[in-house]
Amino acid sequence: MFVQCIRARVRDREALERARDRWETELAPAAIGFVGSTGGITPTGEVVLLARFESAAAAAENGNRPEQDAWWSEMVATLDGEPTVRDTEDVDVVFDHGCDEAGFVQIMTGSGDPTRLKDLNARFAAEASQLRPDLVGGYSCFFADGTFADVSYFTSEADARAAESQEMPEAVQALFGELGGAVSDLEYHDLGEPWIV
Repeated sequence: MFVQCIRARVRDREALERARDRWETELAPAAIGFVGSTGGITPTGEVVLLARFESAAAAAENGNRPEQDAWWSEMVATLDGEPTVRDTEDVDVVFDHGCDEAGFVQIMTGSGDPTRLKDLNARFAAEASQLRPDLVGGYSCFFADGTFADVSYFTSEADARAAESQEMPEAVQALFGELGGAVSDLEYHDLGEPWIV
């Protein structure tokens, strides 16, 4: 899988949402190699969007379509400056069940060693699969500059907040402690109204 991660400050929210709707209805059906996308606007006014493709070659071919190029210009015009775009084929699927129905998405970004983070992902998935029924999907993307984006899908924000306030077993608490030591520059991007295609 190939993932493109786009981040930017939003200048015109209504225009951005119109552009997103147009992409979903007019461009997505014919998008080359398109697997799906997740994104939204955070409470602080930043748009975060991750688009998944079958391969880097398919994403490049799709990006070269004239209609895609025109749409990109339209979308960028709604932003406050040029967006930051990172892409990667280093994707670690942690949970994969029902994320299309998620009512809340949280994206964590930061820096960290991919090997260590993938190990923590696997250990967390084994521990949390029975403890967090609100967590219905998730994957991590690791970029060449040492940064990552971790995407978690939840049934709802209320379910996620209730679950995270409960006391976790010692093994899970220890994993969170390890995670804290494994990452830097950690940021949380909450999408209360996620765009999931």
